[in-house]
Amino acid sequence: MDVITRKEASSLNLPYYFTGKPCKRGHVAKRVCPYGACVECVPIQTKEWNQKNRTRANAKAGKWRVNNQEKVVDSRIKNIYGVSLDHIENLYDAQCGKCALCGEPVSRDKIQIDHCHKTRVVRGLLCRKCNIGLGMFNEDSSLIEKAVSYINQFKI
Repeated sequence: MDVITRKEASSLNLPYYFTGKPCKRGHVAKRVCPYGACVECVPIQTKEWNQKNRTRANAKAGKWRVNNQEKVVDSRIKNIYGVSLDHIENLYDAQCGKCALCGEPVSRDKIQIDHCHKTRVVRGLLCRKCNIGLGMFNEDSSLIEKAVSYINQFKI
């Protein structure tokens, strides 16, 4: 890594600079231009501040979540299902806004993401009733087939 001063990096509008010298904690790493903080120390300092100022940190995080709902939802979907919100939106459009199982229309805010609980692979989008129904059968196709046979025995 090339040595570049804070002043030089600022004049070039670079986000980081590198002195080659250790920080207070002994890290020899890039430093953040506006603050001069070592990039390895920033997460440590943030964690320390959050622990000392828990109420303020929680309020700040809550405010951010309220102002960034789409990012929160996208992050949650990525963490749980391994796909983006855009992928889910495209799937919703491909299903024409209908449940993949019963075909009933479902609004975007009510749609349920159907996925394999073992692999986390998204199979499709369902209405709440169908999603709960599959869940009640533990996604076991043989149980579902038995249920179909049972219902068909009593058809009039």
